[in-house]
Amino acid sequence: MSINIKVSSLILVFFITTHFAQAQNPNWSEDAACIIYSHCTSCHNPNGAGPMSLLTYNEVKSNATSISYYVSNELMPPWPVDNDYSAISHARNLSADEKTTLLKWIKDGLELGDSTKAPTKPIYSSKEVITSPDLVLKAPKYTVPSITEDLYRCFVLPTNQNTR
Repeated sequence: MSINIKVSSLILVFFITTHFAQAQNPNWSEDAACIIYSHCTSCHNPNGAGPMSLLTYNEVKSNATSISYYVSNELMPPWPVDNDYSAISHARNLSADEKTTLLKWIKDGLELGDSTKAPTKPIYSSKEVITSPDLVLKAPKYTVPSITEDLYRCFVLPTNQNTR
């Protein structure tokens, strides 16, 4: 009887350990997609400024080596805001947990997971649309001179607003 209890206990411990080990492996559907959609795809979409789209599992999988490099070296998301100094609205910084999850998911083999649990892929317009701007200003006509060094220009735009 004592042997049966020990064997039963070992089997129980094995199943619990296996369950938690599997639960800790991130997958696209439940872990990585949300991070990519929240922090990357506003630029990395077919009409965005990023050099490749990251809207689908296959697109991310194809670029996993690059993503791992850029996230590990804190080169992406770009323009890392110093949150200890000041918070900026809509900053795309990855939290330490998000970095860990994303890098672990890539390292562990890019598991898809249950695709029915994946978040809905975001939709981006081919152009920015602001339907009712508070203020519209026109920049003066300016021709950029042919030079081989950096060019920095400031323009004053009249607002016709009373600033008392």
